[in-house]
Amino acid sequence: MIITKIIHRLAALTLISTLSIFAAPSWAIPLIFEFTGTISNTVLISRIEQTLSTSHPQWNGQQVTGTLTIDLPELAASPYNGPGYSQYSKTYDAYPYANWISFSVTNPDGSILDISDSIPIIPAPEGESDDAYTHLAHQYDPYGVSSFYAQRTYSSSEPYPRNSAALSLDADGDNALWLTSSANYNDVIIKPEFANVNNYGSVYQLNELGFGYQYYFRIDSLKRKSTDVPEPSLWLAFIVGLLFIKMKRHRLFS
Repeated sequence: MIITKIIHRLAALTLISTLSIFAAPSWAIPLIFEFTGTISNTVLISRIEQTLSTSHPQWNGQQVTGTLTIDLPELAASPYNGPGYSQYSKTYDAYPYANWISFSVTNPDGSILDISDSIPIIPAPEGESDDAYTHLAHQYDPYGVSSFYAQRTYSSSEPYPRNSAALSLDADGDNALWLTSSANYNDVIIKPEFANVNNYGSVYQLNELGFGYQYYFRIDSLKRKSTDVPEPSLWLAFIVGLLFIKMKRHRLFS
């Protein structure tokens, strides 16, 4: 009987220890940003309303929506990251090395563009043809600028197929205070209406023959989607409580 009790207690302690590790902050989940925009062949780039080519001029003035998914890898973090600036770029440690960013874009006609490596290109692209990059700044020195940028490219080394999407927002002066709330991806609030240097999104998805979608849009909203995931500590407390009840019952009936 004593041996049985010891075994039960050791099992309980082992389970609690395992759950403690499992419930640590390493429970990271991808960040999802939802965005909306107005398609236009004229967008704000370097403080100038620049006119650019588009494959669908009939869509000008219409709405585009989408999601940006970022699973920030520690190996991709810049060594210069700090309170006012965060930057992540692709890592060459293992292929695929840029699949931690992806875009899903819904066109005005309802078609959906997947900008990722979910549809393999053969031969597999390398270098700048398979690229991921993002940065977030809030009143960053020496000029006190605020900005958000994210980009994903997955294209053939030949002209086509081509898959690329990007979001770019920059502000300086008084507007820099309001464009971003921090340089922390996990809690940042972004207000595109305050971008006075850059405000544009770009989409390229062209097939092997060069046909598809190529357009720009003004970013109207960019919001981090909240995730309704229970706190790991709550699960841990719940399971520990069950184990405690089980041990009490075992003692009672013993």
